[in-house]
Amino acid sequence: MRALLRTPATMVFLALSLAPLALFGIDGPWLGGGPGPALRAPMPFPSRLVPETFRRISTWFNDRIGMRFPLMVLDSHWRFRVWDFRFREQIIFGDGLWLFFNDDPAAPAARMSDLRGRLRMPDADITQLDRQLAAVQAQFAQCGKAAFVVIAPNKQSIYPEELRAGRSHSRSRLDDVLAKLSPQVRAMIIDPRPELREQKIRHGVPVYYRADSHWNELGAYVAYQKLIATVAQAKPVERPDLATLDGVSVHATPVAGGDIATRMLYLPWNFPDDRVSLRGKAEEPPLEIETQRDRRLVVNPQRQGRLLFLSDSFGDFLVGLLARHFHEVEQLSRPTWPAAFDGERVALRKADVVLIEIAERSLPELLQPPRRLERACE
Repeated sequence: MRALLRTPATMVFLALSLAPLALFGIDGPWLGGGPGPALRAPMPFPSRLVPETFRRISTWFNDRIGMRFPLMVLDSHWRFRVWDFRFREQIIFGDGLWLFFNDDPAAPAARMSDLRGRLRMPDADITQLDRQLAAVQAQFAQCGKAAFVVIAPNKQSIYPEELRAGRSHSRSRLDDVLAKLSPQVRAMIIDPRPELREQKIRHGVPVYYRADSHWNELGAYVAYQKLIATVAQAKPVERPDLATLDGVSVHATPVAGGDIATRMLYLPWNFPDDRVSLRGKAEEPPLEIETQRDRRLVVNPQRQGRLLFLSDSFGDFLVGLLARHFHEVEQLSRPTWPAAFDGERVALRKADVVLIEIAERSLPELLQPPRRLERACE
């Protein structure tokens, strides 16, 4: 080893290899202006020899290379402009400026298994899901509580024609699950796909961001309307008349690309989008908001009743809207809180309605067993 390190060529090679770690800082400037994309913490250097040691060293090096942001942008430009790739990791490029996120995290995005009608939940899992949700429903009913699951659809479930010209809706995994659930459990599932498909052309703007995986304010509002209408059938809801688009005007403002274009492709300026906002909505009651890392509490002193809301990032658009009808809405964010009904948490918050929001592509997460249901009515 000493003889090797005395070789000038070896020393020069090592110096050139490590030089990028010291050049211009770890990240370098973000060429698009503003703060750069949020990245995971750099990989620590491996402390012991394991089968993946050399791969971890490579990741450690890549995470600390100088000018990292510009190099990521250059890599995306190379793939997108030169090689004309139509997919990258979990992303698939649609027509025009539309970007789509994978509908099956276990498979490459290029397959789009669910959109093609090839993805299914095993019958044994559907039976388990039916049994678990029926147990939740029965336990909550003993003390007058209600439980629901709202599905945030994959963007390609609403806009298959923007992914590929002529593409239409195939029978998806969600369709298959809903058809096989018992009627009483099926009534717990709030599926806003029909309403979103109907509204996507009515207002001249999309209901999802083109360069983001989420619905926009209009899409969230359409889902909120379906949600309130469904809950009101099972339990009285204050002021359901507020959930209307009558007299509401829809406005679109140009913005840089959304989460897919920014956090995954690092090319937000290549995928301009529109921020859709609603104006002239019905009266908005005063709200008091308490925010923590994984919890958000919204209080409306003009209403009664409590809603416990477990959600992913789609639910962020819904919290303020739901607070129009409840005295208190507590949002617990995943993955800190699992997509499972928790009787003890329901009792602690004195919740009248419990709602789990989950993205369509994450449907199997609902198989997590409910917790401490026997305590829900304490």
